[in-house]
Amino acid sequence: MKNYKITRPDDAIGLDEWNRIIESLDCLQAMPDRIMINPFTKEKMVASGEGRAYYLENGNLVGAIIFEDGELHASKVPPVVCEIISKRLEAGYYEFEDDRT
Repeated sequence: MKNYKITRPDDAIGLDEWNRIIESLDCLQAMPDRIMINPFTKEKMVASGEGRAYYLENGNLVGAIIFEDGELHASKVPPVVCEIISKRLEAGYYEFEDDRT
C-alpha cells in the first residue's frame, strides 16, 4: 500500500484537531507510549505515542498515521480513509515516497 500526506497548504493541522479525528473513527486507535531500551546504554526510554494512531482493519493493525510538523503521514492506510480525514480537516492528501530509513 502507498504512503500519503494529509496537509493544508495555508494552515497547519493542529494536534487537537487530529486527536478528535482519532477518537471519532473506529478504524483508528491512539498509540500508547512505549518503553524502549537503548541498545548501547541499556537505559529505558519512553517513546511518546502523542499524535500517532494505528490504522486497523477488522481489529487488526495494518498501518499508521503520524502527526509531524502540522501534517499527517499515513503509511499502509487506504486512500479512502485519507480522503475521509482530509475532508474533516478541510485539507488535501497526496501520495509521497517515504525516504526515511
